[in-house]
Amino acid sequence: MNTEQEIKSIVNQLRALQIQQSTLIQRMEQLTGASTNLDGPPSAAPRRAAAPLPVTQPRYHTPRVTTTSGYERDEFPAGLAPYVLGQRVRIRNPSGNQRDEGIITKITRKRITVRTTDNTYISRAPHNIRVWEISQIQPPTTG
Repeated sequence: MNTEQEIKSIVNQLRALQIQQSTLIQRMEQLTGASTNLDGPPSAAPRRAAAPLPVTQPRYHTPRVTTTSGYERDEFPAGLAPYVLGQRVRIRNPSGNQRDEGIITKITRKRITVRTTDNTYISRAPHNIRVWEISQIQPPTTG
């Protein structure tokens, strides 16, 4: 067999394969009931409907306010005053031999730093710090 005959044989086999492929595609379309365009881009293919999104509860949204200095912070609930630098506070969860009161020296979004009377610094989350009020000071008991 010379090379020219081999090329003709291969071309004939490819034509037969192409015919067989097109008949198989037609049978598949009939069985699935959908007409697919395999020659076109993937965007031309039929699409299935997307599954519905799960129903979730709405997330709690903390209202934001912008202060006069341009700092954006969470709005405080009614009745709670914002923390201020230099304000005297009590710490709810002092560890070990830490003091439980001091003065606010630094305020960040998630932490408040308090300087105690012995010049140590304690950093706590805002919910672990309470404003020192005069009503918290108990008068000495006489007996």
